[in-house]
This record gives sequence, structure tokens and C-alpha cells, in this order.
Amino acid sequence: MVVQSALMVFCRVVILSVITGCSILGSGRYTVRVTELNHPLQLLQKLVVESLPRGHRTNSPNGREFMSKYYQVIKGSYKDAEDSVDRFYAHVAILGDRRPYVIEIKVLQEERVLQGESVGYERVGYSLRLAKELEKTIRLRLTKRREDLNIIDDFRAF
Repeated sequence: MVVQSALMVFCRVVILSVITGCSILGSGRYTVRVTELNHPLQLLQKLVVESLPRGHRTNSPNGREFMSKYYQVIKGSYKDAEDSVDRFYAHVAILGDRRPYVIEIKVLQEERVLQGESVGYERVGYSLRLAKELEKTIRLRLTKRREDLNIIDDFRAF
């Protein structure tokens, strides 16, 4: 009896691990990473917010994850898409507890669906192309920012 219950617990843990692992690996293919960033965290946070398409919608309480406003790409430019049928948004995370930091970029696609009598949105995929475009924008801003850095960055006497 004890062996049977232990086996059931083990099976549940294995099944949960496989399900969780698959969901993480499935979205990892569409994640773009910018690595080896030896810049101050405050600079990276400001840079990410400035780079988000159509602006910044929300961020996490720790200030390391950022979400862009909803947008569409029409003829190569970004347009607002708050109530659109098909829309994208960027999710950018700054990883690491100290330098060098890593920035992870994902662009998610949502589609409007009917949920009973109300309308909601459901994630239908990812866009690697748009994530790479955002990566290029961040890298470009990083190279431009190097010229503006002080000799002693982040120095605050008091």
C-alpha cells in the first residue's frame, strides 16, 4: 500500500515535470536573448522601456519584466491595436542578479475570441521575426548609449 502510494506520487511528479518542461521549451524557441550586458541595471531598464513598440504598458513589481502596449504591424510600421482582432505584444525580461545581465525578448500574438457573451483574447502564437526586430532596436540603442556614459557610471555620492 505504501509502495503503491509512493509510486503514484512519483508518477504525478514526473507527469507534472514533463508538462511544465514542454511548455517552457515550446516557448523557448521563440525567445531572443541579448547576453553579456555589462551596463548598469537602471540604464538597461530605461533602454528597454524606450525600445518597446508603441510604448510601455506594464512591468513587474521587481522592475525586471516589461510588457509593451498591444500593436499590429501594418506596412512595416507599428500601429495601436488595443481592440483589434489580431494583435501582438512584447514581453522583455532582464535576467541576472548582477553584471553581466541577459535580456530575454518574446513577442506574443493574441486573437480575439468570443467567451460566452463577452469578448476576450487568447494567445495563438509567437513571432520570432518581431522579437529579432526588437533585439536589433535594443542593440542599436546600446551602441548609441556608449557615447553618453560617464567615466564612473551610477555614481551617487549620497
